[in-house]
Parts: sequence; C-alpha cells; structure tokens
Amino acid sequence: MASLTVFMIYFCVLREENDLDDEMRVSLFDRLPGLEKNQLELAMEYNKERGIDTKRLESRLKEIESNS
Repeated sequence: MASLTVFMIYFCVLREENDLDDEMRVSLFDRLPGLEKNQLELAMEYNKERGIDTKRLESRLKEIESNS
C-alpha cells in the first residue's frame, strides 16, 4: 500500500509534464474529422425517437456545418 501511495504521489503531483501529456489533451473530435458531426446526428436521431429535446444538438450541428 505504501509503494502504491508513493507512486501515485510521484505520478500525479511531482512528475513534470511532457509532450505525451499535451497529446492526451487533444480531443478525439479534433483528431478524427467528421466524427463529431456523425455523433451529433446519431444523438439527435436517438433523442427524437425518445422524445428528448434536441435544440442543443441542432445548434452545435449548425455551428460545425457553418465552420466547414
């Protein structure tokens, strides 16, 4: 238990950030073009089938399409 605690303190607190940490911050939607649009369309279809509000999804989809 002590060695795990020491490792977690080192890894989470004391360790300096590196380029791998920067890569982990990049969104999956930024890495794969078109993925967010596809996910929004699927989410809108799912929500419409279940009677859930889709206004927020529609506005984000319009925003993505206007930037393309």
